[in-house]
Amino acid sequence: MGDTFTLEILDLSIIDNQLLYAAILDKTELTNAYYTIEHLSSSLVEKSGIWCFLFKKKEEVLIVYPFIKREIIQNSENTYFDVSSGYGYNGPLFNKKNVSTNILTEFWKEIDIWYKENNIISEFIRFDLQNNHNQYTGTVVETLKNVKGNLLETFEEQWMNFKSKVRNNYRKAATHELTFEVVIGDQISHSHINGFYEIYLETMKRRNANVSYYFSKEYFLKLINKNKKYYAIAFVYSGSDVISTELIIIDDKSLYAFLGGTNAHFFSMRPNDFLRVEVIKWAIGNKFEYYILGGGLKDEDGLYKSKKAYFPNDEDVLFRTGRKILDSKTYKQFCLNIDPDYTCDENELVNEQYFPFYRKQLH
Repeated sequence: MGDTFTLEILDLSIIDNQLLYAAILDKTELTNAYYTIEHLSSSLVEKSGIWCFLFKKKEEVLIVYPFIKREIIQNSENTYFDVSSGYGYNGPLFNKKNVSTNILTEFWKEIDIWYKENNIISEFIRFDLQNNHNQYTGTVVETLKNVKGNLLETFEEQWMNFKSKVRNNYRKAATHELTFEVVIGDQISHSHINGFYEIYLETMKRRNANVSYYFSKEYFLKLINKNKKYYAIAFVYSGSDVISTELIIIDDKSLYAFLGGTNAHFFSMRPNDFLRVEVIKWAIGNKFEYYILGGGLKDEDGLYKSKKAYFPNDEDVLFRTGRKILDSKTYKQFCLNIDPDYTCDENELVNEQYFPFYRKQLH
């Protein structure tokens, strides 16, 4: 790598490395909730560990890239691994003012060298929405449209931008005398987390959500209590009962709708529409600039359209994923071990097929 750059690897299962990692994020002033140890831990599965690449120029950290290193359980004489980013928006974290295209090119080149020297078979990355996929050496897939709402100066302007369905549902909700609350940072108590969790869990069960979307109450307690500055929780009440809720990630002037749900017994009151409109009203009052609602399970499905109704005139942003095969021969063999009819072609890197394929049965 010459005298200019160095690539360091941290094992974040080690407490001292966790402290170093947190200090680096604080110093770079780039950290957000998706990069905290507590959030990354939600992505762990058996035989996994959290690691981090630090790409440095002399002693200055230019790029931080945390990842999940997973052992591939196969009948093999050698031990192989794959890499994935954490749940949500992730990938390399860097200040665009300090990191040029040439630096990114060098970064990914050195990452790939390390992968090949350490029996990494494949890599799957969920990139952020700020184009941190640039210069990626694998295949970048435009995976989903995400709704990114531009918050206007006044709520009155915003109200007129909603689709009529949103306005009508909000008016209907208002006839039921629902109330709204946002708790933020140090205002968030144990009881608030409990109230959120009960609705979230009921919603996951009702939707028959994939097991990967189930998080324990202990996860939320640790996640929020150790990183309160990144979180707010919104609630809608009918009387004293929580009937709709949303856990919100705060990233500078942006809000990200993270997880939440609604009590099905109160659907007729339209509490979710009430919650979203009230969050937008609160966000405008507190000078936030964007409200990112995410996308659907696929483009243009009902979930996407329900989110788009709040910001029908705003341009969506693309959520991109990255796919890379480092050792095609071993990758193919692992796939054949779970499906003798498996045929590997380049479309696997860009189509909707689960990647890496050999983990599909575990998904």
